[in-house]
Amino acid sequence: MFRGHGEICNYWTRNSERQKNLTINWSVVAVEQQLVRVKFVASFFDIEERQQNRIDGIMNLILTGRNTILSLAEEYRKETE
Repeated sequence: MFRGHGEICNYWTRNSERQKNLTINWSVVAVEQQLVRVKFVASFFDIEERQQNRIDGIMNLILTGRNTILSLAEEYRKETE
């Protein structure tokens, strides 16, 4: 789980630098008060691992009252090609 602006920003920055040729499909599956659950399927080439990946996952976002992200957690299954 990533909490706060700094941790979440570092997470997304690292991913954007190592995940090339990214395609992603997503949909919001639940909104419950401050929790937003998003289902996603992503495909990308990981330059650190030097392999093509396909990810099926759920992202849980906890929002503040101002609709900014307070925390982010992912559950996923990764397949490599």
